[in-house]
Amino acid sequence: MQAKTKIPPVLFLTVLAVLTGMVEAEARPRQPVNVVFSNDCASLSGSNSEWFSQSEWLLQRLGSGKATAIEPQPLAAFSDSALAVNLFAHGLSNADKSPVGNDRSLAAWNGFLPHAMAAVLSVLIVLVYGIVRLRREIGRHQRCETDLTLLYNTMSLGFVLHEAIRDGEGRIIDYRYLELNPAFERMTGIRRNDWLGKTASSVASGSQRSWLDHFAEVEHSQTAKRFETCAHGLDLWFMTDCYQADSDRFVVLLQDVSSNKKAEENLRLLARVFSDAHEGIIITDVDAKIIDVNAAFAQITGYDRNEAIGRNPSMLKSGRHDAEFYAQMWHALNEQGHWQGEIWNRKKSGELYAELLTISALRDSSDKAAHYVGLFSDITESKEQQQALEILAHYDALTQLPNRTLFADRFRQAISHCKRTESLLALCYLDLDGFKQVNDTYGHQVGDDLLVEVAERIKANLRECDTVCRLGGDEFALLFENLQSPQQCEDALKRIHTALAEPFLLDDHRIRIAASSGVTLYPLDNEDPDILLRHADQTMYQAKLAGRNCYRIYQPLLEHQRLSQHAGFGRLQQALADIRDAMAQSQFCLYYQPKINSRTGKVVGAEALIRWQHPERGLLGPSEFMPIIESTPLEIDISIWVIRQTFQQLQAWMEKGLVLQVGVNVSPRFLQWQNFLVTLDSMLSEYPAVSSKQLELEVLESSVLDDLIAVGEILKQCHYQLGVPSALDDFGTGYSSLTHLRHLTINTVKIDQGFVRNMIDDPDDQAIVESVIGLAKAFKRNVIAEGVEQIDHGVVLSVLGCELLQGNAVARAMPGDDLFEWAMRFKNPPAWQRVSELTLSQQQKQLLLLGIQQRYWLKLLQEAVKHTTDAPPRWPVMNPKRSHLGQWLLRVQAGDGFDPALLQRISQYQDQQTLLIERLRQQHPSGNQAMMDELMAQISAISLSIEQALKQMGAIPEK
Repeated sequence: MQAKTKIPPVLFLTVLAVLTGMVEAEARPRQPVNVVFSNDCASLSGSNSEWFSQSEWLLQRLGSGKATAIEPQPLAAFSDSALAVNLFAHGLSNADKSPVGNDRSLAAWNGFLPHAMAAVLSVLIVLVYGIVRLRREIGRHQRCETDLTLLYNTMSLGFVLHEAIRDGEGRIIDYRYLELNPAFERMTGIRRNDWLGKTASSVASGSQRSWLDHFAEVEHSQTAKRFETCAHGLDLWFMTDCYQADSDRFVVLLQDVSSNKKAEENLRLLARVFSDAHEGIIITDVDAKIIDVNAAFAQITGYDRNEAIGRNPSMLKSGRHDAEFYAQMWHALNEQGHWQGEIWNRKKSGELYAELLTISALRDSSDKAAHYVGLFSDITESKEQQQALEILAHYDALTQLPNRTLFADRFRQAISHCKRTESLLALCYLDLDGFKQVNDTYGHQVGDDLLVEVAERIKANLRECDTVCRLGGDEFALLFENLQSPQQCEDALKRIHTALAEPFLLDDHRIRIAASSGVTLYPLDNEDPDILLRHADQTMYQAKLAGRNCYRIYQPLLEHQRLSQHAGFGRLQQALADIRDAMAQSQFCLYYQPKINSRTGKVVGAEALIRWQHPERGLLGPSEFMPIIESTPLEIDISIWVIRQTFQQLQAWMEKGLVLQVGVNVSPRFLQWQNFLVTLDSMLSEYPAVSSKQLELEVLESSVLDDLIAVGEILKQCHYQLGVPSALDDFGTGYSSLTHLRHLTINTVKIDQGFVRNMIDDPDDQAIVESVIGLAKAFKRNVIAEGVEQIDHGVVLSVLGCELLQGNAVARAMPGDDLFEWAMRFKNPPAWQRVSELTLSQQQKQLLLLGIQQRYWLKLLQEAVKHTTDAPPRWPVMNPKRSHLGQWLLRVQAGDGFDPALLQRISQYQDQQTLLIERLRQQHPSGNQAMMDELMAQISAISLSIEQALKQMGAIPEK
């Protein structure tokens, strides 16, 4: 029986070794191994000589017939498939080369088969190994391609592949979009299909030139280039890397840095805000150590940046605020994170200044304060202006006594105190006797000085708890509080009258005056404050009728009886009856005084003024009869008649083509009449063609003080419900108040004519006029000046900023038909027109006003010298220090940009003029006309020299 062919065990060991070698070969670096087959054996050569020695050792073991006894430890060293082939080839023979087995043919087969199988197996092993390696490489390449595709589609950088387009000389003149990734689409909003295959000149011509330059630079340098670029039309910034892929293709990678650019721009903006802000900025750390300050801080405080850094803001402390103030500030900072308020600090120079300060705490991520930022502005000037306005609003500008507004407030407080303490309160109304003669004889300046001295003497004879105010002109009101008997009041009045009867020495003149006063006692006279003041006023007139220089006390229980017995009571009743008859017989009429705009030269309105065409006494003004009807039913009837007549006139003018606004004077009592709004609304409905804005309600400032809230509410309803505007008349008469402008619905402020008439000669009156104009503009109100009697008044007002004028220099009051004819012919005076067309600096305005004031002063002086009537002449301001020119010279002695030589010359002119004026005043009583004419000629020449010097200083255009 033929023996079965057996595959030697060594074959399996060889296959095992080959497979093991393949696995291990993949796990370690390759060594070049060469396998060479010969007829009798396979030889192995390579760089690893250890493999060969191990192979020899294994062959020796197999040749000794101990193939099955191969030790595991040596076998582990065979780690290469070529070594296994060598082992297999040598294992087919025993040590003595004799065939294995008994059958010869089988032996021959067995001798051939191992060689053939070894060869086939080697080929298969190499083939399998190659296939495995190929599949592995293909898989790796597929994975790489997948990874690259994923990266291309998900990368945050924009990718664009460009193809350069060249001209005949090889210069890049355009480029085409070959590829762009989704990130580029997301960044730019550009759809891929809209740009692929298209040239830059066709889709992005605005940015083409800069890119061509970049490509040329990359091509020239053969290196990548990084630069920032702004996408045309997209308002986007990119950080760009540009590479040249081959001769005509360029790869561009883009990163959107728009947010960074905006952040940088914001930082630059913040830096400019910090450096260029007009408000001071200070930054401190949590320990209040200054880290940085801006330029405005240095400008305001006087400390430069280097001086401030590292110090505590307490270096600015003024000492005006106590520890409690700062404790509250820090409490607000810790609790609310910010604080705002006004604070007084001290500059490096030691000067105090007020600032409006806002402090904010900057917190870190843990919500703890890390820094503090302070923002402040210097409000010293506004505080001073506010204080000045408050003084103007509550104090008399001349005497510095409380004015009527402040007095009314103190009066109410005194009544409340009187009720609580059950004491007496005395109200005194005091009027000077003979003041008008002093004013006319010695001039306004002496009159003003007299009023100041009178105020001082009254205050010197009052207790600390008493009050005195100037109501206006030469009238004063006094409050005596905490009285236990009327005798205390009488004692005080005796002291005051005795003091005022003493002579006054003013400007080398010995002047004597007296006073008459009336007193009422509360609560014996248990009336409202306005009634109490009226009673005191009436009693004061009783004192004047009794011979002046005395006082009288109002007796409320006997008043009704006294009036009934008084002879004048019958005359009052008769006057009221005459007025009723005049109403019935249509004897009243309206005159209209025009209002114009001196800048535009247009007639803008008029004021309706009532007149009584008396059959015997002729045309009477309102002062002849309106006081008689005060607080009577006739007051309401006549007020209604005036408004109705105004509507009729407005409609008549409109039918002729003239549209104006007419102001009508109304009393607080008429405004508070229960049917006032209904009646006014009814008349507006009667005349639908007349706009409600064509009627303006004019209320006296002094009259609204008695009931500010009630009058204010009525005016508000007129404005918002009916559309009727209102004006505050006689504003600035010494008891004006900011409260009126803040709380009354007022469209227009009318400057009192007394200040306007005297402002060219009197610096105090001009200061009040300027203040009223400033107040009106600050509160966004129109302002109109009454009492414009001369052309120069209009010029001065125009320079001061008041364009709306009313007065005899414009036109006198006239009937309605005459006003229409006048309005058709009116032409703006040339002087007003010219000054409105000038553009002047502040210095030029000052010099122009000084020139006008100098001419006006000389005119008044000439009129006073030539005065021939029995009445005392009106002299201009004779004291050089109280004149416009003198006060201006005092202000500009320190410079202000004027020529010092001209200033010196003007000052010398004024000194010469002062000496001549003194000689003129000495000669005037003597009547030496020749001497006075000679002195006036010299004064006129000096005045002309002053005018010429003023023109030289500011190149003043001719008026």
